[in-house]
Amino acid sequence: MRNRSRIYRATLDTNVFLRSLLSLSGINARAVDLWKDESFILVLSDEIIDEITDVLFRPNLMNLGAYTSSDVQTLIELIYEDAIIVESRNDFQLCRDPNDDKFINCAIVGRVHYLTSGDKDFLEDEALKKALYEYGITVLSASDFVAQIEKSIILENDEK
Repeated sequence: MRNRSRIYRATLDTNVFLRSLLSLSGINARAVDLWKDESFILVLSDEIIDEITDVLFRPNLMNLGAYTSSDVQTLIELIYEDAIIVESRNDFQLCRDPNDDKFINCAIVGRVHYLTSGDKDFLEDEALKKALYEYGITVLSASDFVAQIEKSIILENDEK
């Protein structure tokens, strides 16, 4: 990794990875590219990686023609090579949708700064956002997350 004065840790929701493959020039792709460029540390759990794999390999999504099984395999391999994979527990049931608690648990156990998602269950639940903030976690949309990371890169470069 690059020698940085401040490196953020983030958990990205499955929808960020899906949208990054559906639109290579979109904001979600930019979020994934920032991870690939080592601008932040990606923190996931095996349970999340399993969901990402399952969703991205769904034929109805792949039939949209935006990405191939090879693209998915490359992404999953990169995740296993470069992400921090935490052993997530189900200690925290904070989300309206119990299927999303895996992201909350990963974010808390992985001590991330940001949980990034396009899911309204994360973005619009003020009680959840407040509870996560108590753990030092800010819930952001992909566009707000990208803006935050890019701002930190600019500030870091100005300090040099």
